[in-house]
Amino acid sequence: MLPFGGAGELSSAVHVAGSIVLIGAAAWQQAGIEPDGFVVSPLRAGTGQVRAGGRDVEVADLVTATLRHVGAEAAQVTGEPISQVRLVVPSGWGPQRRNWLRRAAGNAGLPVIAVVAAPVAALHAVAGASRPGQVVLVIDVGNGCETTVLQYDADGLSVLSVLTDPDAGGNRIDQALLAATGAGSLDDLPVPQRWPALAAVRTAQQALEHHPAVTVPLPGGQPPAAVSVALLREVAQPTAERVATLATEALGNADLSVDRVHAVYAIGGACPPLVDVVAAKLGALPQVLDRPASAAVLGAAQVTSVPARDVRAPALPPLRRLVSLSLPALVSLVLYAHFVFSAEFYNGTPQSPRPYFYVLAAWGELTVASVLAVVALLQAAPVLTAVRHEQQAARSGGDRLPNQSLTSGLGAAIAGGVAVASLYAVVAAVYMGQPTTALLKWALVPVLPVTAAALVLLALVWRHRRPPERGWDPLLSFPVSSVLAGAAGSAALALSWHGRLSALDGWSDLLAAAGALLVAVALACTVTRHAGLRVAVSVLLSLLLLIISRAGPSVPAVVYAVAVAAWWAQRAWTVLRLPVVPG
Repeated sequence: MLPFGGAGELSSAVHVAGSIVLIGAAAWQQAGIEPDGFVVSPLRAGTGQVRAGGRDVEVADLVTATLRHVGAEAAQVTGEPISQVRLVVPSGWGPQRRNWLRRAAGNAGLPVIAVVAAPVAALHAVAGASRPGQVVLVIDVGNGCETTVLQYDADGLSVLSVLTDPDAGGNRIDQALLAATGAGSLDDLPVPQRWPALAAVRTAQQALEHHPAVTVPLPGGQPPAAVSVALLREVAQPTAERVATLATEALGNADLSVDRVHAVYAIGGACPPLVDVVAAKLGALPQVLDRPASAAVLGAAQVTSVPARDVRAPALPPLRRLVSLSLPALVSLVLYAHFVFSAEFYNGTPQSPRPYFYVLAAWGELTVASVLAVVALLQAAPVLTAVRHEQQAARSGGDRLPNQSLTSGLGAAIAGGVAVASLYAVVAAVYMGQPTTALLKWALVPVLPVTAAALVLLALVWRHRRPPERGWDPLLSFPVSSVLAGAAGSAALALSWHGRLSALDGWSDLLAAAGALLVAVALACTVTRHAGLRVAVSVLLSLLLLIISRAGPSVPAVVYAVAVAAWWAQRAWTVLRLPVVPG
């Protein structure tokens, strides 16, 4: 382990002043004098630029400066040039960020031979071989938190699931401890006092590893505050609970429970005070690896080959989910077939029309069929993502960033939905002998709000680097109850308005009432999840739709299309509230 002037570790913080870049402890010292040039954690700014010293600076240049310092320290300690370098990165980094870091290291003169995910590297430091099939959970709590589920197989280790939260780690504990001393929040402090206060809090946490209590100098002439191990555990409680939640959800994303896990390991400099709380909530005691802050680095030194392939998300949904994915497509085809073949021709046929030839058809069925076709493709985007992921992995040996893959799937789904709706209209127009534009009005125009909401969702998915905690598939899972009730209601309204059953006494009014109720149920299932609200909304809307549907099934179908568009807009709103992860 490199000494770095006796500190034992090198902070990633940098300070920029003109063409001079200070690294580590020197950067912290200069932060109190020139705070505008200080960057506490360059990698949190992503792979673009960051504002420092009054100008925009490439993050890659700051990382290169730090790595160059590491290389110089290593060469000085060993007395010879460094010939092999292994980089340790988070599991959630895709090939783009890994290659970006490789280039930064290359610019620093470091010959990189492997880029290893932190949990994979850490497990190389665990004594004893593990049998194929065993599952382990690694909780990495540094400045943020990353929980990774891995499985041993014949080729080594495979990553099954990863969840990250950059705000569930040491940074959050630092700020909570600073507030507990009475100094206030970090953002409330004057800029010249902010970084010295944060440095004092971090130094106090390191001292608490060897002492039950220490004093912390406070900025602004305030008297020093006493900080104890008990206080540290108290302020770390919310962070620990969040870490435990991430661990539980990472297991859930891998379709596993904690009793299926062979071992739970904790690494990272901020993990020791969190272990007890995490164990209580997770139901398993994490084993803190020896020297947890350095465990991944020590393990990476033992890696002799590139780690096994990453088989984590995006993964194909389970079989029961695939069945529900197929329902909107199947129902759309059935409803479209009923629309086409139940059409009634008057004054001739499409092949031999006479004067005043016209067609009586349930145009609303065409609308609902088109909307459901778009829904089927949109919620199948995670499947398209998984297929694209496998193709990309086969070509490059890695995976793409999850948001990039999903946007590709959403883009394909939107284009496919518009194409299917247009095809529905064209085929029906040819069959019925009607102008194509007339049927496009019922097939394509109602789905435009749905596709517009989906385009907004696509843009937000691209912008937000972190997927939802349960993954993308549950977010895009359209209610099956809405699909079935909407299709059945549209068909019932169509039969009540025209068709063979409408000629039977008593059937027309009964079908109209049933259709109005079913469409109302579909609308309620689309706009709300609460069971009580669904019942209330269904009753109110059914009365209104029973009146509206007397003019035919068209207006209820348009109302349903608007509700579906609102559902996708709500999905976009959910993604908008997700934290943005740079890079």
